[in-house]
Amino acid sequence: MRDMGEAHALQTVHVCFAASCITVTSTAAPIIRQLAANFEPMLAVAPKGRVAGFFEVTEERGGWVIDGSDSSCEHFRSVESTVRALYHMVLKVFINSRRDLLWLHAGAASLAGRAIVFCAPSGQGKSTIVAELLDRGWAYCSDEIVPIDPLAATVLPFPLCPYKRVSPVRGYVREGHRMLNKIRVKLEQVDISPVPVPLARIFFLRYSVQDLRTSLVDRTSGEALVELLTNSLTPSESRGREIQQLSSVLCRVPSTYVHYSDAVDFANHIASLRAATVG
Repeated sequence: MRDMGEAHALQTVHVCFAASCITVTSTAAPIIRQLAANFEPMLAVAPKGRVAGFFEVTEERGGWVIDGSDSSCEHFRSVESTVRALYHMVLKVFINSRRDLLWLHAGAASLAGRAIVFCAPSGQGKSTIVAELLDRGWAYCSDEIVPIDPLAATVLPFPLCPYKRVSPVRGYVREGHRMLNKIRVKLEQVDISPVPVPLARIFFLRYSVQDLRTSLVDRTSGEALVELLTNSLTPSESRGREIQQLSSVLCRVPSTYVHYSDAVDFANHIASLRAATVG
């Protein structure tokens, strides 16, 4: 029989990013366990650096209540909805605490001290492509959210636990792409980029089953800026400054549309481009 005292003991996780830390506590073991799995590469055994925020999750009225350091209080009915909301709350605190950075819905990997960013909405293959590059010896920066220092044009590692979509056949139709099964990508600490990395290139992903081979398409600076703004997670109240910073980054870093239907083929293409550059 399960020890109920142990099951309801207070548990704590510390999520850390760039010398900032968010602490989450709860007596609900499943919530802490699932949240820790999502942020596993960013966990610390003790608070590190500046306290960016904290959340407390308590069981109440047949559900769970999340109390935040910003005095917010929200009620949820299930473990899944609680974990999902808590996950996004933690991300929002990090984003709001580092308004000096640009935040993109993107993936990123690095090789030989240079990072490539893959910018796109959900379902375009960011996580899968990053996972393919990891198999080829690249370092992991992120597969969902990428913070960029606009002054230095560097990518800061934001290593969420990566998942990739898998398909039994090549070139799955786009309409079904979001519904493919997801599997967790095994990630060791040595696989994660330990420091900010200079940004070498930005790819805007275009997944389509009709693209029989990977192709790169040039874009105008205006098109690239619109793409970055569309996939921006930076707080909207600083939009004017963000546009200036994104424009500055685009002046220094090349960006390209990529049309593809096969992540393996695209990853091979990227690997060959970087190998030629490094060589």
